[in-house]
Amino acid sequence: LHKPGSYVPALQEAISYAAGKYDINRMLSKRKDPPSDPVQYQASRLGTIEFAAETLNAEIARLEAAGKKVLVFHSPDAAEARQEPLDDIQQALRDKIFASVHNLHDMTAAFGPGVDSNYYDIVHYEVAGHRVVADTMLPFIREALSMATRPDAEADEDAGAGPDTGADTGTN
Repeated sequence: LHKPGSYVPALQEAISYAAGKYDINRMLSKRKDPPSDPVQYQASRLGTIEFAAETLNAEIARLEAAGKKVLVFHSPDAAEARQEPLDDIQQALRDKIFASVHNLHDMTAAFGPGVDSNYYDIVHYEVAGHRVVADTMLPFIREALSMATRPDAEADEDAGAGPDTGADTGTN
């Protein structure tokens, strides 16, 4: 499936994009018509979030098992950063995400007053918004990097081995 020059990955991405952007239950339109069965509609959205959270958690576990430090951040849209009330479905989706995804860091509170100057539109950041995100993430990244320094790395350096770069030098 992932052969260079193949159309299959691009086709899969296009289908995934369309499926995520348009709800088949609303006949592939962007109308704001209410779903014919709100309970089933909410259940399908919650099921999608549950599947995504399980997939993300499995990937986090795989990376952590390989010795990687994984950081996951929730980036709010402008309405959420303004702390506008969410409808029942949006609140249920948010609650499901925060209950399901391990080690999720919420950046919503970092935006504070003047939220609108941080966004180009409802989801894309202006330069000021990127600064808020960078300033919010930086302490977590610094902490992760400081934790990456193994206590035995100093002993290796003292013995002349130098820090472990993870590279195989080909010597025994």
